[in-house]
Amino acid sequence: MGANKALVIDTTNPGTPSLSSPANGASTSDTTPTLTWSATDNLSGIASYEITLDGILVTQDATVSYTAGELSAGTHMWEVRAKDGAGNWGAKSTARSFVVNIGSPSVSNVTSSKNDGYYTTGEVIPINIVFTETVEVTGQPRLVLETGTTDRYATYESGSGTTTLTFVYTVEAGDWSSDLGYVSSTSLGLNSGGTIKGTSGNDASVVLPAPGGSGSLDYNKAIVIDTGAPRTAEVTTPSPEAYYNATSMPLIFKGRSADDLYGAGLAANTTIFSLRRGSDSHYWNGTNWDATTARWLATTHLVTTGSNEVTWESNVTMPTWVDGTYYARAKAVDKAGNILDQEIGFYYDNTPPDAPGLPSRDGDTVSWPAVPGAVRYKVTIQSDPYVFYVVGTSFSVAAIQDAAVAVVGPGVHEVSVQAEDSAGNRSPASAVMSILLGPEDTEVVTVRSEFGEGFGGVSVTHPVVIRWQSKIKPETLRVAISPSVAHAYELSDNRKALTLRPAPAFAYDTTYTLTITGFALDNEGVTVSANTTYIFKTTKEKTDAEYKNELVVEGAQDGGVKKTGDYVDNLVKLKIPAGFDKYRIVVDGEVVAEGTVGAGGEEVSLNLDAGKRNIEIFGEVEGKTIKKELEVNVSSDTAELQMIGNVLVATPVITSVQSATIAYTLNKATSIMIYVVGSTGQPIWTKKIAEGENGGGAGYNTVTFAAQADDNTLPANGIYVGQVVDGKGNMLNRFHMVIYR
Repeated sequence: MGANKALVIDTTNPGTPSLSSPANGASTSDTTPTLTWSATDNLSGIASYEITLDGILVTQDATVSYTAGELSAGTHMWEVRAKDGAGNWGAKSTARSFVVNIGSPSVSNVTSSKNDGYYTTGEVIPINIVFTETVEVTGQPRLVLETGTTDRYATYESGSGTTTLTFVYTVEAGDWSSDLGYVSSTSLGLNSGGTIKGTSGNDASVVLPAPGGSGSLDYNKAIVIDTGAPRTAEVTTPSPEAYYNATSMPLIFKGRSADDLYGAGLAANTTIFSLRRGSDSHYWNGTNWDATTARWLATTHLVTTGSNEVTWESNVTMPTWVDGTYYARAKAVDKAGNILDQEIGFYYDNTPPDAPGLPSRDGDTVSWPAVPGAVRYKVTIQSDPYVFYVVGTSFSVAAIQDAAVAVVGPGVHEVSVQAEDSAGNRSPASAVMSILLGPEDTEVVTVRSEFGEGFGGVSVTHPVVIRWQSKIKPETLRVAISPSVAHAYELSDNRKALTLRPAPAFAYDTTYTLTITGFALDNEGVTVSANTTYIFKTTKEKTDAEYKNELVVEGAQDGGVKKTGDYVDNLVKLKIPAGFDKYRIVVDGEVVAEGTVGAGGEEVSLNLDAGKRNIEIFGEVEGKTIKKELEVNVSSDTAELQMIGNVLVATPVITSVQSATIAYTLNKATSIMIYVVGSTGQPIWTKKIAEGENGGGAGYNTVTFAAQADDNTLPANGIYVGQVVDGKGNMLNRFHMVIYR
């Protein structure tokens, strides 16, 4: 072959190329990236390479790099094999991928690994921001959260080199959010020099999904931040600082709880309470007083306002109470675990105070010794009784007299006092004392014979009855009559009436002065009543004619039957006054009524048939019979006239103008007479209205009673009887009016 030639025999394949750049899975923004590798051959050397990029074969010389043509965005695959100078092909390298990233990474979702719920101060909340591709972080980016008055930051913690970055927010005092979220879509900040870049080196977009929108934190999660304590946790029953006894002590404790206005609210039945005994600070556990550490007791929420305000009541067994001070504490716990507890004190006192000492009177003042622990005193005037309360240890008789007399009447009455403490316990009554209520002098109310009352007309043949207000002690009673006359007397059981019985030998038509001397003494021996004098005049014995005139027939024209032939309605009233012993009524020869005359007299009503009727009235007095006889015409026409409804007094209390409207209703036109009768029994005002005139027609009518303002015939005050009478004397109705000035 010659000395100048060298022959190399090479049948060994070159080595498998080792790919260098881009790294497997790398991202680049270069659309014409340069691929590099290395390879070896120990004999003939590398002559060329075969590069396969995205399935396209490219052959080139022994250069160990290849610059790709314009590539599209996305993932690309490449591999290389070598060929040596002898023409041997080596094995293909392991295929690699790389990504051509023409754009930047962006945020696709924001969420948290924390469970939905309620969180308060100190809680750590992780927040995850997910990008569309892997990102690299330098520095410490942060996220601005909406947390109430002061917005807080969630700071970057981890995740560089992945698609998810984790930020951490620690809840601070004062933070609040009903659904935790960030402030705006620009709340993710790089914080002075920090970066977030894709693996290609492009800056990532830090624009977040709109708050509340899809992909946002508050859209994905329901995290409530509440760092405020409830605003109310109170016990309302028992009342703070109140006193209770066995009767008033509540069986169930009650209260009210309320969360802060913007709080998370109160979960059902989360209010609890404790009960502490003041004597040793032991707590009630529902069974016994067991320890000085608080024992919290269950409640039931009754009424809610949303979930922020509730009323509650206890549902545990209460202790057997003994006298002492107690404390109840309510604790409200909101859904985030924030707590407010408040305590009130109250008192149990079931021991009544001691009875007051004997009351005494000094002038107008009744007083008694103070009782320890008493806050007020109950005063009882025992005869009815009349009761009132005083805070001090005395009262003025004048101050209570009018009200007391209205209940128990005037006279000497027994008085006792009971002490009452703050819990309402009442002592036994004190010993009683006596006081006079009403006028201090004995005052005669009425002096009357059997024929009427008043200052005159005392018959010399009948007992004389004298009445007064105060009770007289029988042993002190003296009665004197001037001019002197023999007499005897007796005192009534109630010691308020004296009867001269049998009648003294009074002379006719003579003025006498009757003096009654009696003393009412209180328990200290003070005189509270004395003499009273009554002047009266006797009348002569009545004749038969006078007795006859007292037998009254009502129902005729002008107020009474006066003569035979008068017209009357079918309803006739007969009056037999007190003083007669018996009576008998005969109509047309037939006895229609008879009986005994009572102390107040008798009134007999007869319903007569139309036509002429003969009426005989017989009255027996002092063993003799008085007869009154009348013949009357009973009108059937008048019988048809009826009062429709009652007479009404529109203004029954007549003031200084002495006027009142008297209203009545007639079923037909008729003449009427209206009377107002005074205390003497005589008319003080009359009004006659003709048939058909204003006030005398059928239907509703009115008339005005009017006396002169200076009419001194009207007493200062009094109750007066009125009546409406038709033209034939038939009484249609009665009414009352009160005159006051």
